[in-house]
Amino acid sequence: MKKISLYIIVSLFGLLFLNSCVDDDYAEPVFEVPSFQVPEGGVVKTITELKKIYRDANPTASNPIKNSDLFLVVEEDIYVSGYVVSNDEFGNFYKNIVIQGELNGSSEGINISIGESDLNAKFAIGQKVFVKCKGLTLGLYGNNIQIGGGNYWYKFKEFRLSPILSPAISSHIFKDGAIQVVPAKTVSIDNLTADDRFTLVTLENVQFKGADAGTTWGNVLGDHSEVFPFKSTIIEDANGETLTVFTSNYSDFGSKLTPTGSGTITGVLSAHNGESQLVINSLSDVDMDEDRFGASSGKNDYVDSNAPTVTKTIADLNSLYSGSIGTISSNFVIEGTVISNQGESGNFYNQVYIQDATGGIQLRSYKSKFLDGLALGQKVVINASNMKIGEYKGVTQIGVDFNGGVGGLGDTDAKAKVFRNGANNNLAANTIKISEVNNAAISTLVRFDEIQFIDADTGKTLANKSGDFKFSENRTITDKDGNTIVVRTANTSSFADFTISNKSGSITGVLSKFDSTWQLLIRKTSDIELASTRF
Repeated sequence: MKKISLYIIVSLFGLLFLNSCVDDDYAEPVFEVPSFQVPEGGVVKTITELKKIYRDANPTASNPIKNSDLFLVVEEDIYVSGYVVSNDEFGNFYKNIVIQGELNGSSEGINISIGESDLNAKFAIGQKVFVKCKGLTLGLYGNNIQIGGGNYWYKFKEFRLSPILSPAISSHIFKDGAIQVVPAKTVSIDNLTADDRFTLVTLENVQFKGADAGTTWGNVLGDHSEVFPFKSTIIEDANGETLTVFTSNYSDFGSKLTPTGSGTITGVLSAHNGESQLVINSLSDVDMDEDRFGASSGKNDYVDSNAPTVTKTIADLNSLYSGSIGTISSNFVIEGTVISNQGESGNFYNQVYIQDATGGIQLRSYKSKFLDGLALGQKVVINASNMKIGEYKGVTQIGVDFNGGVGGLGDTDAKAKVFRNGANNNLAANTIKISEVNNAAISTLVRFDEIQFIDADTGKTLANKSGDFKFSENRTITDKDGNTIVVRTANTSSFADFTISNKSGSITGVLSKFDSTWQLLIRKTSDIELASTRF
């Protein structure tokens, strides 16, 4: 293994505090600002110079690495310094910190792999640190030079950089000075260079492109991969330049929806095998509340230019079902508004409900990121031509052919059949009484006023959060006349652990059916409005 000669240096430590007592009242503790001086004999190099040392020693190294000699253990007394620009508080960075050489972003940055989580508590954004490289290892991940604690043989396939383990962190990474505000460098997509990688950048006048606007930041539910738990979406500027936004499925905001407007986004510019990627620290780094540019105006009214002409209503579609599974005729195109989806809350497993003025329909979905990402209120055009139509337990549904039955649309089918056609965020639920529930209202958004959960359900949660996703829980609401209807909630929905109030009020949801049992499926906790005295 190639090495750089060095000799050992002793590090310093310490965070002291002082308190005093006046008239028996204790003053707030005063913390000293951390300070670090490079010991005599230590050599300070820039991050660029450190990377050059690795490249000079391994000029042809690239991923995957099959030879452990392509990792470089630093043996000279080298230090690099930089300002922390990553934050793992919201889960989008994990067991690593990114530092950039200069506060103003005028020099390169580098990723440091660390064998600990909750690093934000130790290394906040804006904290200057010195890294003692002696004894650490330089290696590649995604063809980017990174700092780690060694290397290991990964799944009998390749060598990978291993992290700096917990006992060694305090011996190699030292804080220096008060936390600073890091002014992200404002740059356009086409002016991004390799020197901007692993630095904090802001991109102005951008928007999420096409199908990536209004979709989930990360992959959720059935599409969650343990092997590669990340999702890529695309932002674009008014000139058509694009950049990948990379999000961990484990981030706190992975199930949230990307903005449908335009504006600014700030994050750490990364790269993987030469492709630039932006990784945000939190949703506070995103401000896209302006109207979209390009093919459409307005925040949510993106119109897909490939959308076919609407020829039928949803009532026309429902009338095609004759008691057995059939094939929808050609040139059958409907338009409607999304009133539920799986990605919004997880309460609608493999199904999306669409409604127009004439009725509603259930669209079967199967691991479709596109369909999961359709926001509530999104107008869509569906080319139902040659799709299958059938019924499950009293609910009419459409989808693709699956062994002669009605199957769910995957991403390929979804993007070929479903087209966004603007938004209607003002779609109002139809207020009805429980006694008025009928087949015509199935798969539509309804609201029940003057209701409450039955006595036996108050104080319970809507479902069992730890339960299997294949099962759900039923709770019951009742009106003043004693009429009841079931509220069904999936155990893996985001609000499964919502505690049921003993108050009365209103509830909104998608009307469904299971054989002879009427069911209401809520989309979010704000669908439940219980604030009045119980009757």
